[in-house]
Amino acid sequence: MRSLGRVGLFACHFRNKALEKSVYSYKNKRILIVDDQRAFQVMLKAMLTNLGAKHIFFADTAETAVKQCRDNKFDLLLVDYNLGSGKNGRQLLEYLRNNDLVPKHAIFFIVTGDNSRSMVLTALELEPDDYIMKPFSHNQLDTRVQRCFRKKNELTDVFNALRSKDYAQTALSCREQLKKDTRYKNFCRNLLAEMLIRTEDYDAAQALLESIVKEREFTWANITLGKVYFLQKQLDKAIGVLERVIKTNSLMIEAYEWLGRAYEEKGQAEKALTIVTRAAELAYHNVDRHKLLARIATEVEEFDVAKDSYGAILQLSRNSFYPAPAHLANYVRSIITAAKHAEDPVRRNRILQDVHSALFKGRHEEGQEEDFDFDIFEGICHARVHEAKGEMLKAKRTLLQSLAPILEHHDEAGTPILSESVFALAGIGEFEYAEEMLETLANRDVMDEVTSNALKETQQGEQKKIMDEFKSLNAMGKKAYDHQDFEAAKSYFTRALKKAPMNSGAAINKLQATLKLLTQAKRFNQNLADEAEDCISILEGVPLSQTHRERFLQLKEDYRQATRPTKK
Repeated sequence: MRSLGRVGLFACHFRNKALEKSVYSYKNKRILIVDDQRAFQVMLKAMLTNLGAKHIFFADTAETAVKQCRDNKFDLLLVDYNLGSGKNGRQLLEYLRNNDLVPKHAIFFIVTGDNSRSMVLTALELEPDDYIMKPFSHNQLDTRVQRCFRKKNELTDVFNALRSKDYAQTALSCREQLKKDTRYKNFCRNLLAEMLIRTEDYDAAQALLESIVKEREFTWANITLGKVYFLQKQLDKAIGVLERVIKTNSLMIEAYEWLGRAYEEKGQAEKALTIVTRAAELAYHNVDRHKLLARIATEVEEFDVAKDSYGAILQLSRNSFYPAPAHLANYVRSIITAAKHAEDPVRRNRILQDVHSALFKGRHEEGQEEDFDFDIFEGICHARVHEAKGEMLKAKRTLLQSLAPILEHHDEAGTPILSESVFALAGIGEFEYAEEMLETLANRDVMDEVTSNALKETQQGEQKKIMDEFKSLNAMGKKAYDHQDFEAAKSYFTRALKKAPMNSGAAINKLQATLKLLTQAKRFNQNLADEAEDCISILEGVPLSQTHRERFLQLKEDYRQATRPTKK
């Protein structure tokens, strides 16, 4: 047998080194298995041990996995999608990425035994490095791991730039890879298009994608092209491309979502609702998609659909790393809205029962948050139920009694409490209190998008028109009173109260003007006395601001004096 010689030995040595670099070795890797089934942990450990792994760790919940990832830097994570009643593997991946707990070089697998369409699509949406179905052999697992490793190894510069959120550098690294005619050509082209979108270079993204589609009708390229057309307001083009995608592949969730947005932008919200509903059905566990669905449903006055979507968001948030009282508030608000638009009183009351169910569970969930005063929130919600039933005086008393601790100390209240207070106060016509709280909220940085948009709506449209008319009438009443035209003043305040029947300020103003007329009358006027009593009933037993309280107490005494001779 011929000797290789020195040159041959060196060549063989370098080939072996190159091969080692291209093959994933489990020997010195730290591996985390996240699964709530002990039997599967043992089986997977045996597989990995046969592949050479020596450092294997376990977690049976997402919370335990997070702790493990804080204490260790893992090279390979094998995470089951379904982790029992708590957080799932998708939510774990999202949290680990957001908190930089997955090293750049690490490989993250989603593992599941559920092959339902919805589960698979939901798991893939967050783009783990790979996805593997149970059962699988150690050869199948190794093949998938080796494939991921080669991709990460060859595209190190691309992934590093992307992880650092340096989108311009990511695009540059993709272009460098494309010059090499890489085996990951389509991945790099797709990522390059996304980076151009993120840097808002839509013209370049469009040119790139159109050239790719001209070469071959890749589904991913068409979806991204439809997205670019939408962002450039080329709605007909976006709709045409995305509808073709869905026609050939009915499982492309992202295509449904951008198609829905395009139809909504075009003014065809009902068609948009049908399309986005389909996307939500295909992959249920996506909070942003449910928000989109709820927003479009509200736009077309499909309030039951909106309510169901906000309910889904609440449930998903409770099982996530990002629970928030705002989700409970949004859900309750959607119930109130649906009830107000129900024409049948029986159905309205049935819908409102959902508020009590939400509050019962909320006390044991969001009610445990330290900075969320659940008692005040519960009182606000009960007040809004009374308002929805048309029980305005009950609504006012319930609301102002609940808000008594914060009525004059807004800065001490949390953002969700202040926000819901504004909606409730506006609902019963206590505009002055609502505006004071809005001023406080204007200085707050943290507010969820749904609540922020809802607050904007209270300051525009029909609500703003009512507020402006009320303010105008109230101001004219004050002016007439200052000119001692008490009859005109009372008339203006009466009209103001028709706009906002429970407004404390207008009730006090009308009471004051009415008492002036009552005391100036030559003979006792029972009608004026009755009107004064109506004003008092609106204010009696209700917590008021200090200024209002002092005026009311004095006016009550004036009323008693003015009516004393006629009282039996």
